[in-house]
Amino acid sequence: MSENIITTRLRQLRDRIGVNQDVVAEACDISRVALTRYENGQRVPRAQIAARLADYYGVTVDYLLGRDDTPTQPQEKAPADDPLTEQIMAKAKNMNEEELRQLLRIMDALKT
Repeated sequence: MSENIITTRLRQLRDRIGVNQDVVAEACDISRVALTRYENGQRVPRAQIAARLADYYGVTVDYLLGRDDTPTQPQEKAPADDPLTEQIMAKAKNMNEEELRQLLRIMDALKT
């Protein structure tokens, strides 16, 4: 496991979906300072934190840690390639059920 790979992949994944550290930190229930340290190679995330980050980005922990070059397991669905869709999905992960229902109503209204 290489710290260099972890830091590079964390930055690349965040850049790919176009969110800032505050968004990722909040979604993964970690501090922005901790995320900055992971991305700068000052610290390596514990297993539980690595799992949260991997889940957030839709990749495997092995990919995140540099043990595998395939981001997802074959049976898993890869995240959408469209950055806008990924940004919407990232924000939706932080919404409660009522907010999600409101979002669906707004989306339905926009389609008509």
